[in-house]
Amino acid sequence: MTAVVPTGPYDEVVSLGRSCQVAHQLRHQLGIDRAHVFDWIMTTDPGLLQLVETGLDGHFSPARLVRDASGRSYDPLTGTTFPHDLPTGRDLAQAWSKAAPRVAALVQRWREVMASGKTVLFVRQHGWRPDPVATADRLFAALARAAPRLRFRLLYLSEPRLFQATPDRPGLLHRPLVPVDGDDWRGDDGTWRVLMDEVMGLPRPDLPGPQLSMQTRKPEPNLGPYDEIVSLGRDCQVAHQLRKTLGIERAHVFDWIGTPDPAILQHVQTGLDGFFAAENLRRDDRGYVRDPRNGTTFLHVFPQGSDLDTTRAEAAPRFAAMTERWRDLMRSDRAILFVRRHGFAADPLATADRLIAALSAAAPRLRFRLLYLTAPGLYRPQDDRPGLLHRPLPDPDPPDWRGDPVVWQALLDEALGLPPLPPLA
Repeated sequence: MTAVVPTGPYDEVVSLGRSCQVAHQLRHQLGIDRAHVFDWIMTTDPGLLQLVETGLDGHFSPARLVRDASGRSYDPLTGTTFPHDLPTGRDLAQAWSKAAPRVAALVQRWREVMASGKTVLFVRQHGWRPDPVATADRLFAALARAAPRLRFRLLYLSEPRLFQATPDRPGLLHRPLVPVDGDDWRGDDGTWRVLMDEVMGLPRPDLPGPQLSMQTRKPEPNLGPYDEIVSLGRDCQVAHQLRKTLGIERAHVFDWIGTPDPAILQHVQTGLDGFFAAENLRRDDRGYVRDPRNGTTFLHVFPQGSDLDTTRAEAAPRFAAMTERWRDLMRSDRAILFVRRHGFAADPLATADRLIAALSAAAPRLRFRLLYLTAPGLYRPQDDRPGLLHRPLPDPDPPDWRGDPVVWQALLDEALGLPPLPPLA
């Protein structure tokens, strides 16, 4: 018979990682052997936040895994690395096939915990962002939103050079984590024993919902003169930067899919007629799922090797909700900033003009501005026109799918600093 693990006032103690040190010490100090999804992977602060907010959507999907020049396997969307599941030197496809069933079980375990009414201690080692207090606040708020029935406490550990002494708040404890001399990845056993003794001696945490003050809630994003800012994509860079630069969380249908220039035009003109319909999805010769009518690609939705019908059935409710959100928007009279990254058509300005005309026809009551971004090799300067800002978007050096945050900050600052959209005539 397995011995009962002493976990104090908690039903479970769960690592939120950063590195393997947290999971190792929970096992070493408390005897915990129940695995969780963040135990033996490397997560960045923004990446963990995104994984919590999306319910691990797309986590460990082979379509999102790449190898860098050193052979390290990682997910560029979240910065997550998998040193144990996908070790350097192993064939990526074979290693993924071996690890995938176990990771899928851990993802399901995470979702069950987050849907439960259990009492949980989460333990996170801070990454490398300069403000651990604000980072912990964002993580705490994301957990509370993702798991409204969960009673939890977050023990948030920062190295001494970043640690900021702050009063304990209900459900959130900041503590310094002193590194070991010699930089031992396992951490200092004595330090961890003191930390565990403290949190095990605390009373059972309350539900966090009523405690979410403005300190722990994410601030409302600054949208300038707009009611909403909406990605028209091309690829994931636009949605990523709207989230990173402005803190926008509200999802839209074109956020994480690939849309060539003719595709976005067709989707706008048809009101997304037939979008994500089973009869309009095919795998191409590389294993990617596309809409052959217009070339729309669903890279993150359909992992290579997954069953198309089963995966589509799982994703269909989410896309149906996003489609309806788009249609509601297009029927409204709101003030919107659309942001589109130009594809590969030879004349970006003419392509932007066609898109503006399609949006105007599809949404006659909508007041909108289009920020249209073109690679420098295709960009041609011209005067701004009502409703259109055409700007160059250089790639970062070295190339990075996420784009250059400094360039994006300047572009969005300019767009948000413009005067309000005039009323329709």
